[in-house]
Amino acid sequence: MRTFYVEQRKKSAKLFHKNNQKSAHYKNGILIRHIYSDLNKNTLSWWDDVGFILNDYRVSIAWTHPRQAFWDHVHNLAIDIVLETDHEQELNSIRLREMQTPIYKKVGRSRKKIKLYKHNFLPDNGYIDALKQTEREIAATTDYVVVPSLDISWTNRSRFVSACLPIEICNEHDLMTLASNIKSLIKYEVTLNDLFPNYRYTKQNWADEKAERGEKEFHVHTIR
Repeated sequence: MRTFYVEQRKKSAKLFHKNNQKSAHYKNGILIRHIYSDLNKNTLSWWDDVGFILNDYRVSIAWTHPRQAFWDHVHNLAIDIVLETDHEQELNSIRLREMQTPIYKKVGRSRKKIKLYKHNFLPDNGYIDALKQTEREIAATTDYVVVPSLDISWTNRSRFVSACLPIEICNEHDLMTLASNIKSLIKYEVTLNDLFPNYRYTKQNWADEKAERGEKEFHVHTIR
């Protein structure tokens, strides 16, 4: 059943590419969605999207740097702790949960987990202060470790790759490097350990980057 499901999506993705070859504009072989003129080589990277064509189908990449994955873990854990330890737990938990809409990430075919929260309106200062303090404490003490990862699936439009890789994306050339690495990985020409041997992102990396990162927790791209 699973093989039939995958094959049907693969067939749909190839058909979509065949029927829409003029709808996307590729530059140097990749689909670029953002503008990089406001970034420099010293800018820390967080996340990005890029696409390319492989054989007779499209590959869509959702990339995050391990620091983004680390911060997502810290932020989501801090939210849970603040909600659970609020002085007016029962009342405020209901109120605060109503203030946030969870954004889910699919895990497998039938499971999902919360990736982040969207605020429906601004929470009060007490909640924000408690959240930021809890985030700082978790970031400084957690044993959470991020390693390079790759998750590949098929959609009706493309082969979808969710990649967490320790590279910096500051310009279009960096995007081409990312696309090249992903292409080599999905063709089994290299492994994650070949590209990033023994890589681990920990609280020490987060602390070491603090001066360069400042208070920034997430980069907002400018769409082309």
